Amino acid sequence: MELDDLRRRWQTQPVGPATSPESTEQTLRAMLAHTPDTPLSHMKHNVRRNLSVAVLILAINMRTVLGQGSAHGVMHEPLMRGLLLAGFLLLVASLLWQLWLFRQMERADDNLRQQLGRLTGQVKQVLRLRQVYGVGWYGLLLLAALYLKRHALLGYLQAEGQQFEHALVVGAGLLAAVGMGAWLYRAGQQQRQRRYGQYLDQLEATLRELE
Repeated sequence: MELDDLRRRWQTQPVGPATSPESTEQTLRAMLAHTPDTPLSHMKHNVRRNLSVAVLILAINMRTVLGQGSAHGVMHEPLMRGLLLAGFLLLVASLLWQLWLFRQMERADDNLRQQLGRLTGQVKQVLRLRQVYGVGWYGLLLLAALYLKRHALLGYLQAEGQQFEHALVVGAGLLAAVGMGAWLYRAGQQQRQRRYGQYLDQLEATLRELE
């Protein structure tokens, strides 16, 4: 992508070519201006939206997490409630960290390009950590559900005269759960790239072009 195209994406007002350290500094600061249509503002809006959704879901499920809801179902076991609460708290913490990093981009110091490069790398690290613990959290939920229902599953698998059919059903259920996890992983990757990755890539490309 041409440098001019990158600048148009990052600025609401055009800035001339950067031919000196001073003009480069001005260009970078214009990219971080408090305007409603820059990649930084879009990323901040997206992280606030994700944070609002996470807090809303946690609030809706608080009765379940605290064990005050219906006593039926594996999701109301203490182990599952603990995993749910831990997952939501980790998500909220990562979103708050990400929002803090975006705000630090607006509070640029004298070493502007160095600071932006460092903060961009940190934001990408947060996104990778969210991806890793999301997969781990889903896996823990699945393993915990299997553990809590192990006696019922063993009884189902050992039903006289129906072991093969029941084994197929259980196997199909496990494959469906793994497939759902893979789909969620892929959908999460695409969402992160659309909401954050493309803007971070543009910023890194602009920093390289302006060196």
